[in-house]
Amino acid sequence: MTNIIKYETEQQEFDHLKSLAKVAASSKQYADVSEVQLLNLMMSARDLGISPMKAINGGFHIIKGKVCMSTALMADRIRKAGHSIKVIEMNATKCVIIGVRKDNGDSLKLEYTMEEAKLADLHNSMTWKKYPKAMLYNRCMSQMAKILFPDVVGNSYSEEERYDIQNIPPEERPLEDADGEIVMPEVATQKLSEEQCTRIDQLLLQLGDDEDKIEKFISKRLRIENVFDMPLEKYEGVVSYLEKLISEKEKKDGSRVA
Repeated sequence: MTNIIKYETEQQEFDHLKSLAKVAASSKQYADVSEVQLLNLMMSARDLGISPMKAINGGFHIIKGKVCMSTALMADRIRKAGHSIKVIEMNATKCVIIGVRKDNGDSLKLEYTMEEAKLADLHNSMTWKKYPKAMLYNRCMSQMAKILFPDVVGNSYSEEERYDIQNIPPEERPLEDADGEIVMPEVATQKLSEEQCTRIDQLLLQLGDDEDKIEKFISKRLRIENVFDMPLEKYEGVVSYLEKLISEKEKKDGSRVA
């Protein structure tokens, strides 16, 4: 019985992730990623205890079968696990980090220098030229995470290392900001949080067969391609509208049963 319950639970989780991947794939926000790739990301993230929306919204990548995680997410997970990370030096020539495990007290002092970056020819990247301090931190944190906290981050690479995996020469790598995001000329707009996207997705799923029809209706009314691209100020109104439809659907289904 226990194995049956476990199987059913895993199947439900898989179906839920599959539904999320389908919704995400229909959005222009993930135009360069297929539904299968999104599902693969979500499933890999689940194994590490990372929420699916956080995984596909910049914190997580899979390049040639290798997991790449943002250093911000690495540090977040390590600290949430109760371990200690202290940056004791961080400048344009060197980054030094001390990590200490809470379970057995093991510690490591690690540094990554610009000299090492030059030996690896990383300094020719536009991002390294513009953000040397942040890039040194990324490399140092990635090494610290893999050496001292592999149980927390797995064998993850940092986002910046994804170009190493793809064998893209430093001089050909796109300019990114200090957080690993590709620098775009457009003015940034305020988007829904991952929690808000998840809430919208849950409400749409509750509408069952009417899900696609309602989603298209909302998108058309708001003049957007996908409900997840809605302006933040429209969120509460859409949630109220969906909750009303769900309530009406439940009453209608209840009357049929009666």
